Amino acid sequence: MLASMLIAIISILFTIHYTKGKHCLLKILIWPSCFVMVMGCLISLYIAMVKHDEKIWSDKEYVVYSEYYDFFDPNRFVLYKRDGLIDRRMYFLGDIGFGEMKEADYSMYNEFDLIKEEIDATEFESDSVFHRTVFYRLCDGYEFEQEKNDSLFDVIKH
Repeated sequence: MLASMLIAIISILFTIHYTKGKHCLLKILIWPSCFVMVMGCLISLYIAMVKHDEKIWSDKEYVVYSEYYDFFDPNRFVLYKRDGLIDRRMYFLGDIGFGEMKEADYSMYNEFDLIKEEIDATEFESDSVFHRTVFYRLCDGYEFEQEKNDSLFDVIKH
């Protein structure tokens, strides 16, 4: 990021220095090329900073993506509802922090307004896999407390 900003600043300063006392036609030709170079640096900076989303689960109605949120929460899961060819963002689900996703499965229970999330992942710099089951409300993404899992399992089995 710092290198891209320095390249842009040096390019502008070099162009200003080089065009002093030069013919106006030369200035007209150099400034657009400087602008293109600065924009190229900024675009490459943007591409480098934005981590592309990864689809981790989908069915006919819903899609879950693992999205880069920020440095402290890099793997945030987001639920999208399919609307024809467009996936419309609904809300954030859980995350695994700096861990690595091994497997994810989601079950939607529209009649009970529930989402069941089953995730296998590894913790940061560890090889041991942990399993996590979390329930969310389908209408708003509210995460139920882990203590309620047994009663929610009973609800979806009936």
